[in-house]
Amino acid sequence: MNARFAMGTEVIQGRNSIEEMGAVIKSLSSKPSVMICTDKGIVNAGIAKKITEQLDENDISYQVFDEVVPNPKIKTVEEGRDFLHKHDLNLLLAVGGGSSIDTAKAIAVIHAGGGEIERYEGRDKLDCDALPIIAVPTTYGTGSEANKATLVTNEKTKTKMVIVTPQIQPTHAFIDPEMMVKLPAAIGAATAVDALTHAIESYTSKIAQPITDGLNLHAISLITMNAPSAAMRQDDYESTTKVAIGSTMAGMAFGNTGLGLVHAISHAIGGITDVAHGVLNAILLPYVMEFNLPAVSDRYRQVGEVMGVDMNGISDVEGAKMTCEKVRELCQLLEIPTRLKDVGISSDIFEETAIIALKDGNYLRNRREATKKDIQNILLNAL
Repeated sequence: MNARFAMGTEVIQGRNSIEEMGAVIKSLSSKPSVMICTDKGIVNAGIAKKITEQLDENDISYQVFDEVVPNPKIKTVEEGRDFLHKHDLNLLLAVGGGSSIDTAKAIAVIHAGGGEIERYEGRDKLDCDALPIIAVPTTYGTGSEANKATLVTNEKTKTKMVIVTPQIQPTHAFIDPEMMVKLPAAIGAATAVDALTHAIESYTSKIAQPITDGLNLHAISLITMNAPSAAMRQDDYESTTKVAIGSTMAGMAFGNTGLGLVHAISHAIGGITDVAHGVLNAILLPYVMEFNLPAVSDRYRQVGEVMGVDMNGISDVEGAKMTCEKVRELCQLLEIPTRLKDVGISSDIFEETAIIALKDGNYLRNRREATKKDIQNILLNAL
């Protein structure tokens, strides 16, 4: 089967790269009126102000929608659409983590196509153009700034709906370390490992290909070597830049390959609870890797090599085991919660989680098949 790779986002990266934002916005509309899609934490931290200052300097009108919540809900998306209509805005500027970018994408879908967001679950259900979206990630790990997918939590069904359509791929993404360098250590650590999870799952996807392999292996190296400094220090622009670029590279890759069982399980838990997606991925990654090891030992060995593990004279299986241990050591170094119980999750939801995870599209890309019992055992090990 021929491999395909798509990438429709122009990535502008570097310190103070957001200073180019005014020119980019004006290139997208002769009379731009911008909806800034963000959350109150970004506003209160003064990060949104850095964006609005750029718009003010360029005489670009805007309104701030700061109602984004973790694991964005249908209600939030509908409120955002109403806000967009009320102020007659014609461009979406997402500032924040994955929740802000996913919310902006979902707003673009229902603004363009009308009706309820549930209509668009799945692939290519939007048959018209959507408003331009610019993404400014303020955490690592989202990847949403560089692909055509969005996630929305359906509270009625307790599931995360995945919507994939090319019209919502951001036209531009600004990867500016100024927007991330002062992340609290806990958020920086969890989102860095979330980005690592994207790269490892994309690299071991059933439909991985040479272009995505190159992106993922370099992303794994960048994240592993720089995450401790980027997360633990709030003045290391070089490490922050490298982790941020690694995160975006992984986003480019998994937009083409899908992910795997870590995400299938974390999506399921995220639909049932409100635990942050990045934290769930970081907790689950070592346990799912151990489950997957028999099916991807050669690829895990290669992952370990770019993470700096000496594989000289080691078999694929032993090398894969060493890689799993290296991931665990990195999580411990970053002081990430290692157990689901540490974030308030109990075994009461494990059966429901397993049933939902097996229906998640990312599970279809996992190289080792899993049963409901297998997933429950992974969760018990992670408890």
